[in-house]
Amino acid sequence: MKVFLKLLATGILTTICRIIFQLLLPSSTQTVLEPSIFVKNGTLPLAFSLLAIFAYSSIAGLFSLVQSGISGTSNQQGMKYALALNLVWAVYLFEPLAHATSIMLDSVAYVIADGISLFIMGFLLGVFFKCDEKVNSAVKDHKTIILVVILSFYLYWEE
Repeated sequence: MKVFLKLLATGILTTICRIIFQLLLPSSTQTVLEPSIFVKNGTLPLAFSLLAIFAYSSIAGLFSLVQSGISGTSNQQGMKYALALNLVWAVYLFEPLAHATSIMLDSVAYVIADGISLFIMGFLLGVFFKCDEKVNSAVKDHKTIILVVILSFYLYWEE
């Protein structure tokens, strides 16, 4: 139960940071897609927040599975995990979108906003999931690298 609460706290705090960064981005219009039911009935902020909390908490949960395979202190492990997530997410977001009106806003700005949020999540994971403060030895097998590569290919071919 303690781990679940840490994961939930990480998801909630990361979502709050992401909402703050979203509010800093200028709004853009898109003409290709019809507004979703959440936009039409005014529940988009609530739906986005609940989905984000679930997603960030789930992604944080994956950290607990790979933490032992990441070298460094807990804080370094969290930041390395965040860096790996950022690399995967940046590749995904730099794909041209059919509904995008501004490449700068829809690609670069969201990569920055999401990236900062993911680094905050990495910091929180390092704080919440402390291991021995001694530096872990180098990764003996390359599970982390393999997982990142598999996830990258999956996201690339999903589009």
